[in-house]
Amino acid sequence: MDNNNSGRLEKPEFFKALNDYRISSDAKELEAIFKIFDTDNSGGIDYNEFICQIVGKMNVRRESIATRAFTVMDLNGNGSL
Repeated sequence: MDNNNSGRLEKPEFFKALNDYRISSDAKELEAIFKIFDTDNSGGIDYNEFICQIVGKMNVRRESIATRAFTVMDLNGNGSL
């Protein structure tokens, strides 16, 4: 869907995907859906925003496991892998 390879979905790309997958072609509905996915109001949807809306928030147990795994893999402690 990321046709311009920006690493995020811009409105036209997102709208095209929703139309292509026959989810919606109604302009007001497209805007409403976009606002739900664009949680930081940046004007684009990054991978994390997209996944969080599709999968949902992790429960406390899963988040704890993920945090522990991340800490083990973050060898230099800089907060990124």
